[in-house]
Amino acid sequence: MALESKPENSNAAPAAGNGFNANRRRQLRLGLIIGAIVFAIVIGGWRIYSSGHVSTDDAQVTGHVIMISPKATGFIKNVYVNDNQEVQAGQLLAEIDDQDYRVRLEQAQADLAMAQATAGAQTTQVSVTTQTTTSQWDQAKAGVRMAEAGIQTAKKDLEQNQAMAQAATAEVSATQANLKKAQDDVTRYRRLAAKEEISKQTLEAAETAEVAAASRLTSSQQSADAARAKVDWAVAKITQANAQWNDAQARLLAAQTAPAQVSISHAQASTAQARVKQAEANVAARQLELSYTKIYAPGHGQITKKSVEVGQNVAIGQPLMAIVPLDDVWVIANFKETQLKNVRVGQDADVDVDTYSGKGLHGKVNSIAAGTGAVFSLLPPENATGNYVKVVQRIPIKIVLTDSQAGQVLRPGMNVVVTVHTR
Repeated sequence: MALESKPENSNAAPAAGNGFNANRRRQLRLGLIIGAIVFAIVIGGWRIYSSGHVSTDDAQVTGHVIMISPKATGFIKNVYVNDNQEVQAGQLLAEIDDQDYRVRLEQAQADLAMAQATAGAQTTQVSVTTQTTTSQWDQAKAGVRMAEAGIQTAKKDLEQNQAMAQAATAEVSATQANLKKAQDDVTRYRRLAAKEEISKQTLEAAETAEVAAASRLTSSQQSADAARAKVDWAVAKITQANAQWNDAQARLLAAQTAPAQVSISHAQASTAQARVKQAEANVAARQLELSYTKIYAPGHGQITKKSVEVGQNVAIGQPLMAIVPLDDVWVIANFKETQLKNVRVGQDADVDVDTYSGKGLHGKVNSIAAGTGAVFSLLPPENATGNYVKVVQRIPIKIVLTDSQAGQVLRPGMNVVVTVHTR
């Protein structure tokens, strides 16, 4: 009996084991089916999401950078701002020593007073000449001789000033050639520095030489302008001497005829009035030059790249500092050309700033650049040279922010991640 029951027990055990394995296989198949469904849903959802969005991390914050440079030449007397200081529009930034400009203004004002006095005298002379027409012949002849001598002197001055102007023009050409050479050296050294074939000090020396050459060119151009101004002044002196000669001739004739003398007196009065206007214009020009000694902020923002110090000798157009208005910034995102198929102006965009990770901003596509970044680079690629290698290009897109930047100060140059909703 025991021998017969043992086979029965041995058959029952395998039957139970087969049922357990079948359940495991069903569960495994069910898990695989569920996993495949979940995977399909994830992939499908990602394809749907990605088909309606394009994103890039090649994006930076951009803003206005207002370079501050003087309109006058001289030594800096005072500097009223520091690096990273907030300034408002119209705030005084720096001041140039104005002593020379004040002296010029006072001289122009004295010339104006003299011209006004002369004009008043000439106006009075008109009525006097109308009543009294007597004149001395010898004085009139002496006046003619003096006027002729004045013309000769003015012509000599003109010749001298023309020679000085030619020399100054030659100096400008020489300094332009020096500047071109310095610029070529800087370009060459930068390529060598990028390959680490020369030292940084050599590149900095070349850049310093370029700045010095530019300064010398500015100085020589100013000298040339001054020389040409002297030529114009000499021409004016000749014109004035000719006018004096004509006036002396008129006086000579006026000794013989009273009506002609009266007419001349009227012309002299008109000339005097014109000289008053010329002197007034000169005073206004000197006042304007004096106003240039005070450098004001053209707009509000934060001071940066400040390079001006008290006692420094500055030239017209020399960069002194920059003002960056931090409340007027935008984002430039460089998308691949393969991402722009469905991008349009006006589409919504999300901006994630690296500095404030997790606090995204919202914006809109404002505009799309007319060409790729490579087209507008300093050395654009020359694909027709035979060295063509296809590279996916990037096109800059301007994103303007549509919500406030509460607690988030965006500064030009910050890295951001931009996602554009193309649907």
